[in-house]
Amino acid sequence: MTDAELSHALVVMEQVWAPGTRETYGAGLLAFHAFCDRRQVPERLRCPAGTGLLLVFLTACAGSYAGSSLANFLFAVKAWHTLHMSTLTMVPWTVRMVELSAALDGAARLAPPSSRREKRSPFTTAILDGIISALDPTSALDIAVKAALVTTFWTMARTGEFVTPDLQSKDPARFISRGGLSQRRDRNNLPVLVFSLPSIKTSPSGEDVYCSHQHGPSGPYVALVAHFRLNNPPLHTPLFAWHHPHGLRPLMHSAFTKCVDTALTVAGLPKMQYHGLQISSIPEYLLRGLPLDVVKTMGRWSSNSFSIYLRRHAVVLAPYIQAAPVLELFTRVTMPPPC
Repeated sequence: MTDAELSHALVVMEQVWAPGTRETYGAGLLAFHAFCDRRQVPERLRCPAGTGLLLVFLTACAGSYAGSSLANFLFAVKAWHTLHMSTLTMVPWTVRMVELSAALDGAARLAPPSSRREKRSPFTTAILDGIISALDPTSALDIAVKAALVTTFWTMARTGEFVTPDLQSKDPARFISRGGLSQRRDRNNLPVLVFSLPSIKTSPSGEDVYCSHQHGPSGPYVALVAHFRLNNPPLHTPLFAWHHPHGLRPLMHSAFTKCVDTALTVAGLPKMQYHGLQISSIPEYLLRGLPLDVVKTMGRWSSNSFSIYLRRHAVVLAPYIQAAPVLELFTRVTMPPPC
């Protein structure tokens, strides 16, 4: 294999990890090599790294990092080995994961309190209505933010799937454009808005997310119509592009969060964490009687991890555990008969 062929192979293999994942792994590799430098570990012992070295590395970091951070450190070293050892010396990743997993579990218990995130308060339709009431209906930015906010909520999407990280992120192959929005109807003529996300972290080939008309100020259909009327982005431009004084520009994450934070303050509402926006619609849909498997499908969860949010919202379970069967008719129709 020539140097050029090797470089090309590395470039191709790197694409298996999303850009954000590569950044996270870069921090993990930096920590690993800093540790090895302090211990004067020779290069030949770093790659391939043995179970003993990795075990000492992880346990040395215990108490200073969150458990998830240390897991990412280990995955970063593994990715580094996958790239360089498999292409250079064909040495496989051979470490004893039993010991390393035990170290990660122990480190998670020793994580400093500062590394634990506070529980995220969910966005609710009442909070959305409060934010919307504080936005300026004549502002191009505010109207775009409103449309992006309610669309993200009702489609159970991630914020980063509808807003861009910077002004240069306009590639329609990576970020949804106005042309990626369509409206369809089922056999009963019920409308549904379909957003075709061209490329996301978990699916490079893209996925569709959906929502339908909703009543009240936080309805996505009305918000989108207002956005298109005021900003009218062309089909090939980002869906929530807005008219800045210097021309049409994509809605950046920083502008989105700044605008919503300001609206929350004006409305007298607490500051919210945007990572929780996707999960916030779980209780809303469940309280409307949507079956769990449908919510799971809408949110694009491949596992049952989303069910943890059920335990945090007792109101979701309230109708099912009353002395009088509030949802008896619903459960009789939707739940399978006993064996």
